[in-house]
Amino acid sequence: MRLLESSGNLVYLSNERSVFNMFTYIHFTQQEIADFEAQPVSYRAYYDNGARWIGRVGEEAFRRWLTLEELSFTDLTGIGPSWIDFTVGNLKIDVKTVGAASAIKDTYGCNFTAEQYDKMEQAEMEYKPNCFVFMRFIASERAVAIVGVKSKKNFDKDKLERCAGVAVTDSYTPKLNTYEIQIDQCSPPQRLVEYIRARNELNV
Repeated sequence: MRLLESSGNLVYLSNERSVFNMFTYIHFTQQEIADFEAQPVSYRAYYDNGARWIGRVGEEAFRRWLTLEELSFTDLTGIGPSWIDFTVGNLKIDVKTVGAASAIKDTYGCNFTAEQYDKMEQAEMEYKPNCFVFMRFIASERAVAIVGVKSKKNFDKDKLERCAGVAVTDSYTPKLNTYEIQIDQCSPPQRLVEYIRARNELNV
């Protein structure tokens, strides 16, 4: 594990091997999480499950990760009507964060609600992302895992539609219609770094 300092806060970066790839974890203090929970609800919140602040934690984790990787970026979080959170070079990135009570499981997917994704598709082209970064906030560790990266083009090609109320696994039944890919269909975040630095075609 590497211990780095960023903006006066200690940020832990670690790599843990799963079945599929290396996850990068960014940890937060208890006070930082409490501060996120206390923030007012954003107009970009879509759920009424009491965890709207989790998206903000994911965005902050990705912001710190970009900074620690010394990548130049533009922060567009909270600026409507764009669906883009960050731009890095010619990448227009949407950061998607969901909560998890404990460690990431192999059966977890990376998804959008169908309603949310369809709304994004109706947006003007300049406001649409071309790359997704999937994150998981692990409450027990106060950490965000950067699970993987997927271009929108390949997400559209690989996604499966999950119907509300239909079990996907013994422990997971979506409450809403969703579009989903599996974790092993994503690329690790280091691939994104390599692309940005080499300016090659994004093939994730």
